[in-house]
Amino acid sequence: VNLQFILAILVFTVLAWSIMVAFCLLFNYKNSLNLNTLYFVINSLVFAVCGTGISFLIGNLVKSHNAIPAVNNVVTLGLCFISGVFVPMELIADSVLRIANFTPTYWFVKANNQIAKLTQFDFANLEPIFTSMLIQICFALAFFVAALVANKKRRFEDV
Repeated sequence: VNLQFILAILVFTVLAWSIMVAFCLLFNYKNSLNLNTLYFVINSLVFAVCGTGISFLIGNLVKSHNAIPAVNNVVTLGLCFISGVFVPMELIADSVLRIANFTPTYWFVKANNQIAKLTQFDFANLEPIFTSMLIQICFALAFFVAALVANKKRRFEDV
């Protein structure tokens, strides 16, 4: 695994993300022509990169190629359940949300909730959204670095 491989994965991620965003905007263009949509789109790109990092890490940690999709599904659904994807954050217990704070999904949902409420686009209102996005970027970087470390460790064990 090297930088070229990571860049190829990221190019594929951005391409797939672009196609999905294009279809969403194409089929709902009248409701999409606002700043809220722009921030939703940016947040979704940041989260897509983060999701790619998680998958890349799982792919480097799980030894069986057949088990990778199962582990990805369990991790993805687990993060969604505790982070407010399926149930509004207001209904989730504080103790669960404290745990969810340590997941990128929590910060993605939090940013989306804040974007949905935006009516003024000054820095004071955008700062918490940018903070949530920055935290997601940090998670993505951590996942990619952890995957590279895991891969390097496995290569040294194979020697």
